[in-house]
Amino acid sequence: MDEYKKYLNIIEQTMNDTKYIKDSYQPTFGIIKILKYWFILYFLSILSFFCIDKINMYYELYNYSSFYTIYNVYRIIICIAIPTLLLFCVLKSEISVKERRYLKIWLIFPIFFCLDNCLSSFSSLLNAETMISFYQSFPISGIINIVFLLYLYSYFKYKGISVLIIMYIIYCGFSFYYLSIYLNLIDASLIQTNLFMILNNIQSYRIIEILSLLISIIVIKKKE
Repeated sequence: MDEYKKYLNIIEQTMNDTKYIKDSYQPTFGIIKILKYWFILYFLSILSFFCIDKINMYYELYNYSSFYTIYNVYRIIICIAIPTLLLFCVLKSEISVKERRYLKIWLIFPIFFCLDNCLSSFSSLLNAETMISFYQSFPISGIINIVFLLYLYSYFKYKGISVLIIMYIIYCGFSFYYLSIYLNLIDASLIQTNLFMILNNIQSYRIIEILSLLISIIVIKKKE
């Protein structure tokens, strides 16, 4: 009986894999599943960085020479672990061939996001001025996220994702412009400083990127 059930599952999976050929069907279940995994892993990793930073400031762990070494190693481990787990999920999940093919290319984005999060681990090799100049001239996370959203749109063609892309580009433009001019201000007001701190924290902990991923999942889920 189990053997027959296995064959039926194979037949059903084969039908799902070929459905898009005859009726333009776009399988979404597997992609949503992997995107959820990515959201959870990415959110938890950023949350862990946030918590460690707060603990560091509260207990003044930065006074210990080994703290940043351990912290940087942790970030690098996370950088390697998340894409590896996602690759395992893509290869082992019961999803259509079309989705698996799409997701194998999509895995580039989690890798880039994780590498971006690891950049601070190499900040000790550069001086602060160099790091600030680098981030000013090349907003990595923003560019990665825009390309990521465009890649999602290329598959789903949902209006909600296109609107999200436009809104995100507007945010990136404003954030990049304001952070750039603030660093050149000689006498910043309290409001300007507070806005800078808010935008800096949003950028540091990838809050908008996480929200855009969550909104993308919701948009896709509603259209399913």
